[in-house]
Amino acid sequence: MIARLVLGAILTVLSCFANAAETFRDCSVCPTMLEVPRGKFLMGTAAKKANTAAQKGDSASSDSIDAEESTDEQPQHSVTFEKPFALGQYPVTRGEFAAFVQETHHDPQGCFMPTPGEDVPSVVLPQGLSWRNPGFEQTDRDPVVCVSFNDAKRYVEWLKRKTSKSYRLPTEAEWEYAARAGTTTPRYWPGSEKLACRFANVLDLGAAKTFDLDKAKKGPLYPCDDGHIYTAPSGSFPANAFGLYDMLGNVWQWIADCYTDDYKSAPTDGSKAKEPEDGCRTRVLRGGSWATPIADIRSAYRHGDDPDNRTIINGIRVARSL
Repeated sequence: MIARLVLGAILTVLSCFANAAETFRDCSVCPTMLEVPRGKFLMGTAAKKANTAAQKGDSASSDSIDAEESTDEQPQHSVTFEKPFALGQYPVTRGEFAAFVQETHHDPQGCFMPTPGEDVPSVVLPQGLSWRNPGFEQTDRDPVVCVSFNDAKRYVEWLKRKTSKSYRLPTEAEWEYAARAGTTTPRYWPGSEKLACRFANVLDLGAAKTFDLDKAKKGPLYPCDDGHIYTAPSGSFPANAFGLYDMLGNVWQWIADCYTDDYKSAPTDGSKAKEPEDGCRTRVLRGGSWATPIADIRSAYRHGDDPDNRTIINGIRVARSL
């Protein structure tokens, strides 16, 4: 009874933050944008220390991890945003992407089918899959999938031309700052892993039944049921304290930065990291998806993918300079 009351209070607070957030749209088919306030935060994760809560198994309260497991999230460093910026309140929806395709005639085709629970998509390429037909039903409010980094870049360039505003993909620092929304825990929601399905669309018991997954080999799974097997329509789960939806779970989101092995040369002003002189072969994805296990659904977690790859778990969230 007490746990339900506490959870209800948390949901009420998050709802109030979301309702108070300042949002805007620059055109009728543009994404809804939200102003993210200026501020400062610690980016990445710290290495575990002796006798910490993380070592005792309290993964919900301590954002630290074994150094050998998270070298690309270290060293943890302070980032300061001197000015606010805008971020899509939701991942780009199927309906919003359809408007882009209709105007530009850039219609991405082909899509990888990943194995649920795996970090790296398999190289199975079923015939006929695309953002229009990812292999499961979607509404126009669902996040678009089967889009590559290069598709995402074309989408933001279209928004820029259409609105004469500075649309772009978010930097890693912007994304993590916005995802954390003032929290210092692995995820922006509180409580145990059993409560995760109240806050995000993740790899859960429903997915285990649908895909006949072995819990021991796939992550493990979240020990709950979020009510969705594949993508969920935008707004199906509570926003974080900044008023942003689906920053964790539902679909991975392409980031402007080139993937690096660590943060040793990471900028501290929120800007995009300098790209290698020989070009960028791997782009960053953030946030996790409906097919992502517990260990990878974290505000600090990052991984890279080929900028040409399209998968049924990768989507887009846009940013805009103010």
